[in-house]
Amino acid sequence: LEDLEIAEDTLVCFTSDHGDLLGSHDLYGKDKPLEESIHIPMIFRYPGTFERSDPTDAFAGLTDLLPTFLASCGVDIPDHVHGQDLSPYLRGDGDDPPRSVYVEGKLTTESWRCLRTDEYMIAVDRDLESRHLYDMDADPHQLNNLAGDGIVAETEERLRETLIKKSFEYDDYY
Repeated sequence: LEDLEIAEDTLVCFTSDHGDLLGSHDLYGKDKPLEESIHIPMIFRYPGTFERSDPTDAFAGLTDLLPTFLASCGVDIPDHVHGQDLSPYLRGDGDDPPRSVYVEGKLTTESWRCLRTDEYMIAVDRDLESRHLYDMDADPHQLNNLAGDGIVAETEERLRETLIKKSFEYDDYY
C-alpha cells in the first residue's frame, strides 16, 4: 500500500475464521457454541478516519464488516444488509461499543444460535431450547453449564428472548 502511495487512504481489516477447540473441553474442531470457537480477532486501520488505537473488548461479528465498510466509504447501507455499522465507534465519535454479538452455527447433527454478551453466553438449539448458558464473569472457561438451572431461570429467559429477537433482525428463521 505504501509503494502504491495509497496507505493513508485505504481501509484495512484483519480478521480470521472461527477458532478450533484444539482439545479444550475435550473437543476438537470448531462450530461449537464455546468461546474458543466463536471468538476471533478483528483489527481495523483507516488513517485519518478511524481514530481508535487502543485494544477493545467490543463485540463484533463478520456480518458487521459489510455495513462498516460501506458506511466508512460514504455508501448508504441497503436495508437488506445485516450487521451493525461499527464505523462511529471506530472513528471515536460513537456511543458505547457494541456489547453483544449474534453467532450462527450449524453442524450435521446440531444446529445452534448463540448470543454472547459482556456477562453471559447463551446458545439455543433448532427448537429454541437453551442448551448452553454460561456466566462469563464467574465462569470464563465455560465449565459450569447453567442451561435449565432454575436459579438463573429469569436471566436465561431474558437472554433467550433477546437471542430470538436478534435472529429475526438477521432474517435467520432456521
